[in-house]
Amino acid sequence: MARPSSGKWVKDKHYVLPNKEDCFVYKRPRTAVWQYYLSIPGEGEERKSTGVKGDSNDASVGLKEALDWVLNRKLEVMSRQKQGLKARRIKKMFDFIDEFLSEEEKRIASYNKSGHITKDTFRGKKYHLSRLKQFYKGRSIKLEDLDYPKLFNYPIWRNTVDAEWNPTPPKTNHAILGELTTIKSYFNYLFRKGVIPREPTFHKLQRESLLTNRRDYLSPRQYMQTINTVRSWSNSTVPTPTQQYNRRSIYQALIIMSNSCLRKG
Repeated sequence: MARPSSGKWVKDKHYVLPNKEDCFVYKRPRTAVWQYYLSIPGEGEERKSTGVKGDSNDASVGLKEALDWVLNRKLEVMSRQKQGLKARRIKKMFDFIDEFLSEEEKRIASYNKSGHITKDTFRGKKYHLSRLKQFYKGRSIKLEDLDYPKLFNYPIWRNTVDAEWNPTPPKTNHAILGELTTIKSYFNYLFRKGVIPREPTFHKLQRESLLTNRRDYLSPRQYMQTINTVRSWSNSTVPTPTQQYNRRSIYQALIIMSNSCLRKG
């Protein structure tokens, strides 16, 4: 049941539908702009400006335009709810990115575990979604205004030099496809929440062959970083005894290969 309006803050009140308290336009005492009230079942209330200017001395000025504007909003709400989508405009795209990352951060585990991710994986997801923010030039949009054709061309934009927003495109399609994996999971999250009607599609990219991306050697610095990282990984006390044995075996195999120049399959 919508809360009836009363008191000195509502004047020139007009129902959008006769005697239906759930939707009406009104003015505040200190402004001539028409405001609206809309009760949304299961989601709460909206009290916002219609943007239609009235006249403090003539209550009919702008009234029809304001009523039409709110009626369209009410029909939009009804349409979205029939599709099982959320109707209230509370959060924007970047707000949902922060919410998604907050949920992903809860899945961080100190070692490989089903249904969880590592800190490095989370760091990668955060970086990938920062590229999506740059794609929108730092402007958080309403998800109702999501431009699917524009989003389809994200891979093309990522491959193109933009001095301000994309100055250093990735060297390989493989890197862009990695970004798309995170971005798709983000939009899947929005779809499951009922915020968007469908998940977007993206321009197809051809992944380079493994032979093209393969590097046959490490620099001295990279070699030391690799050895130190694997040594620390093998000496960890977190895994089970069997996992500890396997890790130490891998570490010793790497030492043998690097010292003997042999390359195990």
